[in-house]
This record gives sequence, structure tokens and C-alpha cells, in this order.
Amino acid sequence: MALRMSKYWIVISALTLLSCEVNNPILEGTNVVVEGFLISGSRFEKVRLRRVVTPGEATQGLRDLNAPVSNALVSISDGMSTYVLVEDTSEIPNVRPKRTNHGTYRLSAQDSMVITSDRTYELVAVIPNLVVRASTKTPTPITVTALSTIVNHPAENVRLSMTKDSTIGGYLIVTAIDYSQPINFDYGGYNYLYSSSSEVVIPWKHFLTLGVAKIYVYAFDRNYDEYVRNRKLGNPTQSLYELEDVIENGVGIFASAALDSITVSVQ
Repeated sequence: MALRMSKYWIVISALTLLSCEVNNPILEGTNVVVEGFLISGSRFEKVRLRRVVTPGEATQGLRDLNAPVSNALVSISDGMSTYVLVEDTSEIPNVRPKRTNHGTYRLSAQDSMVITSDRTYELVAVIPNLVVRASTKTPTPITVTALSTIVNHPAENVRLSMTKDSTIGGYLIVTAIDYSQPINFDYGGYNYLYSSSSEVVIPWKHFLTLGVAKIYVYAFDRNYDEYVRNRKLGNPTQSLYELEDVIENGVGIFASAALDSITVSVQ
């Protein structure tokens, strides 16, 4: 399971992304792929819309398995207000060959929305001849505790206990070397594991260096848990598209999480 993450934002690649920029409209019979993650307590960041290329396009040399969906009318609602999102067409810095953020939708510069726990968020994307809908209910706040906050490397594991709630489908647990900066999966310095249990043992090998380390625990909703389970079945590029109950008229993932963290000393 490939991950890219900042402290408050997670983007999980639906398929392998290869260097190719395409802005074709949705073709008949193709699927819209939604990628969106909401973290309670953080500001809404973005959602991504892609489409699956047809076999004919693949044979014609189109290598990008997630061509961006541009010019869609996208909105997100928190039950009280509805925000119209704006497509980000800027160039992605420090990437070669050059790529853009086409297919990525964000709040306008005038809007701001902080994700709230225990609330339902609805996403709507209007594309010619197609309306894609998805919803997620953010889990209630969690608390993480550790049996010990001192790890004797390389012999001792860390035992964590997390709040358990019916809104939680599972826990994504991330250990970072430099916790003074947001976690950036593009540059490493992390380890992660996923568990459906609220009692977890983190192997000592997850702590890559001695010193102070931060453990982030994302308590995800059942949408994400279903996503993870389907990714383990057969070909990941096919199992992703079995999540019909999560995305209406599309595929992918629209999920939310509560976040807590704890600091440990690795000696």
C-alpha cells in the first residue's frame, strides 16, 4: 500500500502514477476515481479526481492510469454550509518530468473549513453526463496511550492502546524520525502499519534511529477500513474498484480520521 502523507493530510495512490499529463473528458464506460481524506481538527485540503483509461487508450501509448478529471463542478458540504471547490492547475514543483495539479480541487482563497469530529461530510462532483457522490462520517476524538514511552533499541517493542468506538474502522499508525516537521512520505523518514485492533504492538525496527520519535495514530472511518481490506484481495489495481458502497457513480476512496500522537524516547 503506497502512501504519501503530511501530518494532517494523507494521499493514497489509487494506481501506479506514471509521468503523463492528460486532460481528456470522461469517456463512456470509464470510471471516475475519487481520492479524498479528511482529518479532524485540520483544515480541508483537497480532493483528487482521476479516471481510468480505456484499454484502447492504453494500447495507443497512454501510460497514465489515472488521467486527471478537469473542469468538473465539485462541492463539499459539512451539513451546515456547502463550499464550491476550485481546480488547482498549478505546476507541481521539483518534479521531473513536469506535471501539474490538474484534477486536484481545493477551497477558494476566500473559504476555510476545519474538519469537525462526529460529523458527516458529503462530496459531489458534476461531470458531463455524470454526477459522482461520496460521504464520510468523521470518527469521534481518540486518545493514545503507551505502556512505556521509553524504547530500548533494538530489543523492546512499543505497546499502544487506542480509544475504541463504533465509528472507527481501523488505525493507521505512523512513526516519524523528525517530528518537528510535517511527515513527508516523498522523502522518507517514516514507518507505518495498519491495524483493526485498538491494541497494537509496534516492532522496535519501526524506529529508524535513536532519540526522540513521534507516533501518529489516525483512527479512520469504515470507508478506509473497507478500502484497506479490498486492497488485500487479488490485484490491488482491480480491488480498489470494488468499493461501490463508498462512491456513487465512481470508485476510489473518500474517508476521514481522528488524529492523536504520542512521543517516545528510543535508547
